[in-house]
Amino acid sequence: MKKYIWLNPVVLKMYEQEELYSTLECLDFQVVTCEENHLMTVKNKYKERYEGCNQLLCDNRCPKAISYVKTHYDQIGQEYATIQPILIHCAEELANRYKDDDAELYIITPCTDLKDLGTSLALKNTIFQTWTEFCRDHQIKLNSKPTENSPIPPGFFDNIPNVVSLASKDDIDCFFQSTPKQEKQLIEMLYCQGGCHNGDGVRITNE
Repeated sequence: MKKYIWLNPVVLKMYEQEELYSTLECLDFQVVTCEENHLMTVKNKYKERYEGCNQLLCDNRCPKAISYVKTHYDQIGQEYATIQPILIHCAEELANRYKDDDAELYIITPCTDLKDLGTSLALKNTIFQTWTEFCRDHQIKLNSKPTENSPIPPGFFDNIPNVVSLASKDDIDCFFQSTPKQEKQLIEMLYCQGGCHNGDGVRITNE
């Protein structure tokens, strides 16, 4: 059985690529990448959805953020985008590519919430794991580089007007508790401070 692995941008930024790929190769994993530009696809989907929206539109790329807002600040006058995160777009492309192979496809996520979202889709031959879990299961110990900035930082929606960027749980609380709302805004939301490089699926490995 072949073993394929897709690495999220946070993991790729944490290590020297040659050392990382060599380690995975020794474990019989082949690193795979996407052919489609899912980042641009997601941007364009949000732009199209925003143009057809007449209220607050909440970014759906961070499952933890959207779950937090629904639990604490669910209210009339805001809409939750149903556009899947970039990672899920990537997973669906790759799962379709290898669906007829005798293979396992590992999709490595930076957090538990993205792992759970991916797992819920039940993609054929596809396993979602955080990087922390994958390293534990395969006894991987690599020296990581400091990752002070996210590979996909706040400011993702630079092609859309009236964007409010919330880059942490505290930002989310502050906005929904006290900020006067315009009738039409796109609310960019990241739960972990500054982005996915602080997700619970890479934090332990990164310390």
